[in-house]
Amino acid sequence: MFQVTRRQETIELGENPISPEAGPQPAGTEPEPQPTKLVSNLQSSASSVSPRPQDRQLDIPETSTSRVRAEDVMIPYSILTGLIIFGIFVISFVIVMVVRGVVHDAPILFKFFANMYLAGIYLAVFSC
Repeated sequence: MFQVTRRQETIELGENPISPEAGPQPAGTEPEPQPTKLVSNLQSSASSVSPRPQDRQLDIPETSTSRVRAEDVMIPYSILTGLIIFGIFVISFVIVMVVRGVVHDAPILFKFFANMYLAGIYLAVFSC
């Protein structure tokens, strides 16, 4: 589908003051600079077009496409247990808010707790 043609190109990067072919230099003389060459295989601009996503084959594991049906999921708690936990939560929230509103000289840690409790409820309920 796509034709790939390659060409070789030599690029001079700069000067290399010490080349391995030159051997040891006497003290006080500077070695002759040698250009450093880099050989690269470049693709032509016509082959730089990538295939369309539907032309590519993807290796997706079999487990990532499996679906979970409602019959397969078992929750270890009953509806009654969930309702009891929710009821205790609502009752504790009402108690904390009533005490927060009635007692004006409450300890600072209780005020902090009550404010964080209210902020958490507000974020949980109204952020969705």
